[in-house]
Amino acid sequence: MKDYHRIFDLPFYQAEHFPQERAFNGVVAEGRRVSVSSQRFNEYVVKLSAALLSRGLHIGDKVGLVSRRNRVEYLIVEMAVLRIGGVIVPLTSALQRTEAVHIMRDADISWLFIDDRKSAARLAPFKTLSDQLKHCFSFDPIDGLLSWEQLLGSVQLSDLDHAQALSDAISPEQLACILYTSGSGMFQKGVMLSHNNVVSNVKGLVSAAPLKPGSVSLSYLPMCYAYERIMTYYYIANGAEWTGSRLKYLADDLLEVRPNLFAAVPELLEHMYKSVLKNGARLNGMEARTFRWAMDIAEKFTYNSYRYPIFKGQVNLARRLVFKDFKAALGDRLDAIAVGGAALRPQLKNIFAAADINVVEGYGLTEAAAVLTFNRFDEEKWRAETVGEPLPNLEVQIARDGEILVKGPNVMMGYYNKPRETERVLQNGWLHTGDLGEWEDKRFLRLIGRKDDTFKTSNGTLVSPAQLGHFFKGSPWIKEILIEGKNRPYLSAIILPNFDFLDGHFKQFNFIQASDHLIIHEEEVKTGFAEEVKRLNKQLRKSLHIERFALVSTPFQQTDAIRDDSGRIGRKQLLAHFRDEISRMY
Repeated sequence: MKDYHRIFDLPFYQAEHFPQERAFNGVVAEGRRVSVSSQRFNEYVVKLSAALLSRGLHIGDKVGLVSRRNRVEYLIVEMAVLRIGGVIVPLTSALQRTEAVHIMRDADISWLFIDDRKSAARLAPFKTLSDQLKHCFSFDPIDGLLSWEQLLGSVQLSDLDHAQALSDAISPEQLACILYTSGSGMFQKGVMLSHNNVVSNVKGLVSAAPLKPGSVSLSYLPMCYAYERIMTYYYIANGAEWTGSRLKYLADDLLEVRPNLFAAVPELLEHMYKSVLKNGARLNGMEARTFRWAMDIAEKFTYNSYRYPIFKGQVNLARRLVFKDFKAALGDRLDAIAVGGAALRPQLKNIFAAADINVVEGYGLTEAAAVLTFNRFDEEKWRAETVGEPLPNLEVQIARDGEILVKGPNVMMGYYNKPRETERVLQNGWLHTGDLGEWEDKRFLRLIGRKDDTFKTSNGTLVSPAQLGHFFKGSPWIKEILIEGKNRPYLSAIILPNFDFLDGHFKQFNFIQASDHLIIHEEEVKTGFAEEVKRLNKQLRKSLHIERFALVSTPFQQTDAIRDDSGRIGRKQLLAHFRDEISRMY
């Protein structure tokens, strides 16, 4: 196979060009680790596709996949279904009852694969509510269900020939998967992606940043995320070893697998960073002073400053004294973390870089098969506070109103069963992302915020509350923040403190004995927050300063704010809930 054009071509392409003995790795029911070679994986795919065909799977049938942990069997089933023209519909195991039933009915899911007994028990009520569901199988052995391995026993030679004929006839333009993503309405929307949508995105990534064959990857984000899916295909196309994981087991798997690369969301890096700060707060004496010195060096780190011998020596010393333990906790041979899904604070990238861990930030969306831009590994193709350059096989433009527009082979076929919404975002071949951006040096994309969320102050300053909020949440003092200032003379904020940090920082006052509601009224706490906000403000231009703020003690999602149609508490609902507190700050 000289090239790959359909998603299921990828493992066969890998087997021919970069065969690996440990190509796919995961954990089976008993907790035992298993490894599957490139060749063995493809043998499973061929047999399972024939088995599914013999049981009546037709071209265009929708197959739901549910797994709480990324696993080899998941990929085998996916490739087998795609090979005979089926359509994959990944489902998150965390779906609420009404949401799950909606997706199963909306996508016409007639086949379902689930991972284990817990998922089986949770999904049992849905089977009776979804009339079109005809077949249900499992990854692990479960009473009352056939497992994927048991399906392999019924394969006939004629089925193998028929499956091969179907495989040869699958067009790259054929629908491959429907990925459900949050929308503005009550239920999620199904994004239709063809084989070519996905494969073109993989090829764009491979041409822009090829991986060394045999590199070790770790996959922990749920496979229902477009980002994790495209990264998995990227690993396969490059001949990298793939290991499935789950957030719950990530810390242990990083130490055992020792990956060279894995994909993550900013929230994970924020958690890692705050854990480092929390551990540092426990130190005393010389160790505490050394830790604070190392963190000060890290916050000043840039690739340009690292070129200067004196600063470079300080960074290298900080790595030996402090950051070596941090890197060791990530498996000690990590080359990069590919971050997407949300905005990443620039300071966080610099801190990880100071610890000798490259953070590669990108931007994309499900409607474009996941990745549009990213900062390359090459220093010359990287810019701070941007999400990098577009992939070489697509076009990105900024409209007059600042909206990011995209055109290319990766742009979706449309929303499933939603022609009006499709027409709204797909116009003249351009995908309207709903995100605002600007160019730096006419090459690097900088995100400003969501078109619907940005606002202007009365002095004309354009503010992205999400982007500015990410900056302030980089402080160990702040857990959540709501920034307002639309048509106002200055910005204000509602702040939920990080109470774990406060307990450690003010331990002489023994706040741990007090309720969170009482802690926010302590004079020492209010003074401390005023000084911290002042420190953060100094890093911003005057028009973006938080001039006034109010502390609250209840997490935003636990307030009694009125929820939207999808059951969530968004910015609009929070602004209404804190209307009085915000008014008092003006």
